[in-house]
Amino acid sequence: MITVDANFAADFKTIIGAIVLFLGVVYQIYRATKQDNRKAEIDRQHWEEFILKEVRKNSDEAIKATKERYDQLKAALEELSEEKDEMERQLTLQINLKEEENQKLIRKNEVLEQENTEYHRIYGDLNGR
Repeated sequence: MITVDANFAADFKTIIGAIVLFLGVVYQIYRATKQDNRKAEIDRQHWEEFILKEVRKNSDEAIKATKERYDQLKAALEELSEEKDEMERQLTLQINLKEEENQKLIRKNEVLEQENTEYHRIYGDLNGR
């Protein structure tokens, strides 16, 4: 039979206790690290979701503002285009009226020149020439 001295048994129990305690501490560190990593991953996912929501919101707002500005500019352009067309019609009408008036004056001038030529033919020059 094997005899074990009492000091050895006490030392052995102490060593086993220390090993168990050490393994418990290692396990707790491992478990805490795993929990921290899991928590960090969850936090990272939440932040990613938050950032994506904010970016989408800002992007949607920017798109909406750009579309509103585009619609305003488009309406202003249509208004200016209508004003330009109206001015063009008025100017074309004025030009046509002036051309008609000019043609009437040319015809009237031709008639007056013929009368003047006829007068000079019949009565001669006023200075007696």
